[in-house]
Amino acid sequence: MAKDIDLAAENTRLKLLVKQKDKAISKLEQNLQDSQQKNKVLALELKKK
Repeated sequence: MAKDIDLAAENTRLKLLVKQKDKAISKLEQNLQDSQQKNKVLALELKKK
């Protein structure tokens, strides 16, 4: 019984970690897209000069 409770608690902890990881990955992907867009804008500005 206690082992089941420990496993359930560990399962919950791991699920939370996965959610945090997924959020962090999403944020990194968004930052990457933002940076790529800024780079495109800067590249266009450099071509104009």
